[in-house]
Amino acid sequence: MMSSIKIFNRNALGCNTYIYILNAYALIVDSSGQTDEILEYLRAHQPQNILLAYTHGHFDHVVYGFDLQKGLSDLKISYKTVAPAEDKIYFSPEGQQILEDCLTMFDVADAYPDARIPHIDSFFSDGDNLGFADFRVLHTPGHTQGSYCFYSPEQKILFSGDTIFAGGGTGRTDLPGGSGQELLQSLQKLACLPPDITIYPGHGPKDILQRSLKALPGA
Repeated sequence: MMSSIKIFNRNALGCNTYIYILNAYALIVDSSGQTDEILEYLRAHQPQNILLAYTHGHFDHVVYGFDLQKGLSDLKISYKTVAPAEDKIYFSPEGQQILEDCLTMFDVADAYPDARIPHIDSFFSDGDNLGFADFRVLHTPGHTQGSYCFYSPEQKILFSGDTIFAGGGTGRTDLPGGSGQELLQSLQKLACLPPDITIYPGHGPKDILQRSLKALPGA
C-alpha cells in the first residue's frame, strides 16, 4: 500500500495543511494557504479522487478552502468536502462574517485577501467513517464545540487538529465555544488510543501520542 504525507504550513498563522495520498486517492486535512503549491503537488501525483476534511471551523484552518475548491474544479479533479456538524456556523452565510472579523481581530486580513468560506458537501458526527480508507472521526470538543480528530487504526495516524500538539500543547479554550473541561475529557478520550500512533496536529510538528500526552501540564 503506497502512502505519503505532505505538510504545507507557510502561512501567517503557522497552520498545517496535510495531504495524505494513499494509492490513487488523497485526503486533504484543513486548508490554510499555499494553494498554488498544493495544486501543483496534486497535479504531479494525479489522485483520482480527493476528500477535503476540516478538523474544526476556525478561520485559520478554513481560510483557503474556497480557493482550493476552485483550483480542484479547474483541474477537473473529483473531490468532496466534509466538516464537523457542531461547527456548522463557521460554514454558513454567517460564517463569512465570522471569517472576516477574525482576520481583522488577528491583524492578518492583508495576508488573506478575498478570503471566502468553502462549500461543504456533508457534515460528520462522532463515530462516523470519514470516507477515506479506515479513518474514523473522533469528537474532541474543547477548543471549539466541533473540534475533531481523524484516526486510522491501520495506518496508526491521528490528525489531531487543535486538540493536542507535539510536546503537550493544546488548543486555547478562551474563544467562543471553547471549554477547558471538555478539552480535558477529550484528552482522556485520546489517552485510550494506542500510545504509539503518530499525531499530525493543526500547528507545529508531528509527534508520538504517548509522548505528547505525558508532556501535558499536570500529567
